[in-house]
Amino acid sequence: MSLFDGISNVRKPEVNMNSGPLPTAGPPYFPSARINYAADLLGDHIDAYSYGSADHLSDQTSYLNIAHRIQKIIPQISLPNASSEGTFQLSHAVDVGDIGFVLRIDRRGMVVPNINAFDRLQLSRMVDPIVNLVTVNYILAGLQRYWKKREAANWQQLMVDLRFVDDAYAERSNFTAGDALRFVNDMGTARPFGVPHTSEMQGGQHEGGSGPVTYPVNFISTLFISGLTRNICNIWSQNNISAGDDLILKLEKLPISTRDGSIKYHLNHWKKSIAIQQFRYEEGGVNEAWQLVPAVLSSYKPSKIVENYDYRENGYWHICRSQVMFRNESFDDRRFQDASNVGVYHDDRVSMRGALIEATFEPVWVEYIPWTNNTRGEKRIADWEPSTAEPREQRRVHPVPIPAPAALQAGRGAFLGAKQLETSVPVSTTLETEKPEEDNPPERPAEQAESLKSKPPTIQKKPRRTMGLVLGASGGPLVVQSIAAEDASGGVNKA
Repeated sequence: MSLFDGISNVRKPEVNMNSGPLPTAGPPYFPSARINYAADLLGDHIDAYSYGSADHLSDQTSYLNIAHRIQKIIPQISLPNASSEGTFQLSHAVDVGDIGFVLRIDRRGMVVPNINAFDRLQLSRMVDPIVNLVTVNYILAGLQRYWKKREAANWQQLMVDLRFVDDAYAERSNFTAGDALRFVNDMGTARPFGVPHTSEMQGGQHEGGSGPVTYPVNFISTLFISGLTRNICNIWSQNNISAGDDLILKLEKLPISTRDGSIKYHLNHWKKSIAIQQFRYEEGGVNEAWQLVPAVLSSYKPSKIVENYDYRENGYWHICRSQVMFRNESFDDRRFQDASNVGVYHDDRVSMRGALIEATFEPVWVEYIPWTNNTRGEKRIADWEPSTAEPREQRRVHPVPIPAPAALQAGRGAFLGAKQLETSVPVSTTLETEKPEEDNPPERPAEQAESLKSKPPTIQKKPRRTMGLVLGASGGPLVVQSIAAEDASGGVNKA
């Protein structure tokens, strides 16, 4: 016996107790429930339907700004020193609120020294070397500083371990913006992955020193990979941010070393093992390099374009879209003289101050036109230069027969009632039977400088012949040749 027996035209429960799937606890409350399979409220012709299983990343929640997270083991990594003499260990390269970049590595290399231990524990899929923006720029600066220096064995080995080059001893051209794009784009070596939401104080306490720990545990962080977040460090403090602005990362050529030694790469801020590296200033060497810097997307042309790289066309990382407004921080604020926001690309301390950003995190590589090294506005090569090429063929203008009007073809004498001669030419005006040719073809601006050295040959003018129509004594038209013409024997024939 049921509570609903004998009652008609009522809505019955949409799920069966202890037998049907129950709605989920969060919105939209029924991603896995079958609707109308236990009632006939919608009639006999409507079958049961469902919203599909809720095991996809964003089918049910893409419009609800629900965050998606994943846990990762962030290992200690080994990087070359800025002087290329030896290596150092970098632990806790990300902290809560950083933009975490994942490095594509060859797992047989030495970037992650203890990667084999994770393989034996069958945890290799959970381990990825994740670093912050400053570490990405440090690696990018080192690649450019030691790009052609074969003696820098540690950096050359890193290029191979990062799969950035295939052969460390192969000949290479100069490092260009195209190589920097190849390092940071969506198919490159370093790409944005997520925002850590775990404090650096947990895990990894045995890394970076020999001090005793209660229980050695790796640094495990929950990475926020998509959706609405309120905990992103404001690395865009140089810009005024409005709600709805697209916050991006773009490439820019910036100094990596100075004479006074003011540029130092502060790679992390973990108190047990702070890593600081500095490139020495080299006279005539690579002291400026491509770096990945924060910016706000704008449709205006960049104030400075180097190597024909325009981030609006050739590529940038869309990181997130701001939900609130933030004012910029003055670069000469006396409170932050030791870490001005101008050095956000090489100093991790800049991101540790200020309010956190509320934004929709969705890293996407945006590229409209592949980068090429052709300089815009370059003059096209002329098709003929007098100093290097033969003069082009002289163009001759041939006379085109012009038919006379029908009234003239009848002859002027016909109008006078006189008999027309068969030898008359029905032209009432003077015509040129052959157009004279120009002495020289028109010169171009590029040819004027060489005109005195090489000129096209001068073409002799031909005698001009004109024909006229007059009336004879008998009233009929006569043909008259207006100028003399030399015959084949050199004499002059006159009409």
